[in-house]
Amino acid sequence: MEEFIPRIGPYLSCLLHSEGVSATTVCQSCRSTPFEWRCTDCFPALVLCKECCRNSHQRLPFHRVQKWTGKYFMPSWLREVGIRLCLGHSGNLCPVRSVRMQQLCVLNHILNLVSQKRDDEEECQEGSSSEDDTDAHLSFGSSKPGRYDKEGHPIMTVVDRSGIHEIGVSWCCCSGAPEHDMQLMMAGLFPATFHNPKTAFTFRVLEDFHLDNLECKTTPSQFFSRLRRLTNDEFPNTVPVGGLSVSM
Repeated sequence: MEEFIPRIGPYLSCLLHSEGVSATTVCQSCRSTPFEWRCTDCFPALVLCKECCRNSHQRLPFHRVQKWTGKYFMPSWLREVGIRLCLGHSGNLCPVRSVRMQQLCVLNHILNLVSQKRDDEEECQEGSSSEDDTDAHLSFGSSKPGRYDKEGHPIMTVVDRSGIHEIGVSWCCCSGAPEHDMQLMMAGLFPATFHNPKTAFTFRVLEDFHLDNLECKTTPSQFFSRLRRLTNDEFPNTVPVGGLSVSM
């Protein structure tokens, strides 16, 4: 204890410094573009520009990231930098899908705008616009069922041991491609439903629960509450579950 007391001040300063940003204003990877993002799961947790964050997470889709608002870091989704799950081609975009996406991207964008406008009108009529905006802020921009990411990929809720993620999915569209549930299984994701799955669990989160249940007698409800708090420690009840924000 006598050796630790003199180190309390420097240790606290180090912890506080890690919550903010250093004097640098540029990406610590390319060192040419202003930084916007930080990954809390990477070591070390560098501040990165959008392109560098996307490039470094192509094979790490379930890392937790934060976006710089100008004053502080706010939790966000990797889909915002262009990360998506590509199924059926070892993590690469399906060649058939890529051609179709060029044709459907514009259409999906138009449909999203129409859907958002309709939702906004319904919210105004119900007088709940301000409350919904607060919920969306607390769950850092969680989506609603049927929504697409910026590139037109359908958004899926994926439960991993690092938390709950919303991420776009690019299905394999080749001739003879497996059903969607089988594509998920082949990628290490267990689908919540067999037909048109919108929620999936990584194999490693299922293994973690099995181990916690055996050694700590953790119940499914307790384990999932922990995952929601991992995702959003301040407001865990706003974390989306299957595309919705519900309370447990």
